[in-house]
Amino acid sequence: MSSLTNSSQGPLYANSPQVGSSGVQSPKSSLAQHHASVKTRLRLTRRGRFVITAFIALLLLVIGLWGFFFASSTANAVSDHSDTAFDYVTIQSGETLWGLAESLDPSSDPRDVIHEIMSLNRLGSAQLEPGQQLAIPAAYTLNY
Repeated sequence: MSSLTNSSQGPLYANSPQVGSSGVQSPKSSLAQHHASVKTRLRLTRRGRFVITAFIALLLLVIGLWGFFFASSTANAVSDHSDTAFDYVTIQSGETLWGLAESLDPSSDPRDVIHEIMSLNRLGSAQLEPGQQLAIPAAYTLNY
């Protein structure tokens, strides 16, 4: 190791603490200055790389599945409406889905007809309001 000579204090080494007017600096302050000037890089461990890769893969999978189902449901909705004709029935006061289903197709189970009408009109419940218009598939309008 090379040494430097200081006339008042003796030999100085390259890595030794510096001498100031108040004496030798404490190792803490020298270490703090050293750490303040050193820039550290972000280092990913093997586990960290695995976590980030798994997260990105999962995110891409979710986006892909969402796009697949969204695009397919839109395509079905467009194709269903292009070749199907609907007639509309205006609901009168006191009229129910059960009565409407029986009058549309007396030979079939009213629950099946009600289910088709509710699905077609996207009804959340069987409650009807007077003046409400419901779409009826063309297969049932011939009997009405």
